[in-house]
Amino acid sequence: MRLDPSEIACLPLPAALLDRRGAIVSATKEWQGPMPGSICYHAGEARLLAAPDGRAWPAQESVMRRLLDEMRAAVAAMSGDQALCAAVLGSGLELVAGWPPDDVSHDSIGGVLGRARTVIRARVP
Repeated sequence: MRLDPSEIACLPLPAALLDRRGAIVSATKEWQGPMPGSICYHAGEARLLAAPDGRAWPAQESVMRRLLDEMRAAVAAMSGDQALCAAVLGSGLELVAGWPPDDVSHDSIGGVLGRARTVIRARVP
């Protein structure tokens, strides 16, 4: 399903359409920003973020942001497969928290498959 940016404001939930850089293209009046529990849908060249009703607790957002920042710092200190596995874990946690990853890189299919192979081999004998 494709949504026109002008249709976003009519959605019956807090939602925003973001471009590739993460800038808001269109949003509902209820949109307060991404938060834990938000869901990200790929919509062609953009992403549609849908947030739960109400704001997350400020302390919860603060702890989640600190966890993700610490994970990034740890990944920077690692190397090789260990760094790759930790980076994939951090990206997954960002998505679950409702924050699209900050470093949106558009990699080749081969690059994505290579990372997936490395992470899977680290988890499955």
